Amino acid sequence: MIEVCQEETGDNIGSPFLDLTEFWASYSDDKFYFTLNNNDTEWPLYETVSFLPPWYVYMVGLKNPETEDSVGYALVYADIPPFGGYPGLQTGLYKGNLADSSYEQIGNIQAQVYNGKLYMACNIDDLTSDPQFGPWPNSYGCLGIDGITATINVDPFITLNDSTPPVLFYPTHEERTIGVNAPPQLSDLTYIDEDDSITFFITYTDTDNNLPPVHNIVIDDAAVLVMIPQDHSYETGSLFTLTIPASQINSCARSQFSDGEYDVQSNTLYITVADECPSFPSSSFVISPNPFQTSVNISFHTEKPIQKPRCIITNIKGQTIAELDCEQNVGGTYSFEWSGCDLYGFKAGNGIYLCNILTENKFINSRKILLLR
Repeated sequence: MIEVCQEETGDNIGSPFLDLTEFWASYSDDKFYFTLNNNDTEWPLYETVSFLPPWYVYMVGLKNPETEDSVGYALVYADIPPFGGYPGLQTGLYKGNLADSSYEQIGNIQAQVYNGKLYMACNIDDLTSDPQFGPWPNSYGCLGIDGITATINVDPFITLNDSTPPVLFYPTHEERTIGVNAPPQLSDLTYIDEDDSITFFITYTDTDNNLPPVHNIVIDDAAVLVMIPQDHSYETGSLFTLTIPASQINSCARSQFSDGEYDVQSNTLYITVADECPSFPSSSFVISPNPFQTSVNISFHTEKPIQKPRCIITNIKGQTIAELDCEQNVGGTYSFEWSGCDLYGFKAGNGIYLCNILTENKFINSRKILLLR
């Protein structure tokens, strides 16, 4: 099981057993598994006797992003008999229509309270065989999930007691054979100064698409900090960044990454002066056409002038393919053109490249370019 979120204690309505504190998820070839923890050790289904209100409901909601908006699914742990025209609610897998509040049971689930936690599991086929569930696997590769507690009573009829934040659940895993795995690649570690802070940038590329369990930056050969990924496209290059106060660094920084088998280390940056380096809004960073076949125009706009702007084209391994000088500077708009050729004048191959904007040796911004001849 993987913990998908922790939930704040004491933010619920009602008794402690309705206060969710943890949410876990997992999967197998044919089942989804979920675990809820609460601010208690019990998960009662009713207050006194099973045929009298109030009754308590514990749910894990599921949402396929490609299901129509009004339809949702849930694993339900409950024991509510029919009363006063209400059809009741029993433990099972349900489909609900949010537009008219109707629902129907589409399958059974396994549910068990053990060591103070509530465990639930459903058959994946029960979901995917429902015509309204949508395609699975979907184009997103994930489901939206959340944990919910509620009370059914006479007045008010339904009370939502607590819910976890909605999270994305990716029921996928990666396998690799030791000795076949390729080492990851790092681009040069770069940085920019802004006011009283310094932001570091580095691109991690792994052709096996392995996530880096180690993605650190070492400050002054002492402090070890974690860099933050801007996306998870490791196979085509993922940008990692970290911003720290300028006062936290005296002289140098370097990065350490690992794919779990190979350890790689970046160049060492020596930082002596926190010079101001202007940034620019991403909306002004224009690459056209993208994808391109023969040549591509690159431009951006800044309010403050930039000294010696450069554009460095790298492949997804961080290797420099081309270095471009600024061709035009009109009113703060800087323009470059890349012919699609490498440093030696040969045509670069089809694929994804990174367009990196720098001033002198300081990174400003980066964007991906797709070359398709």
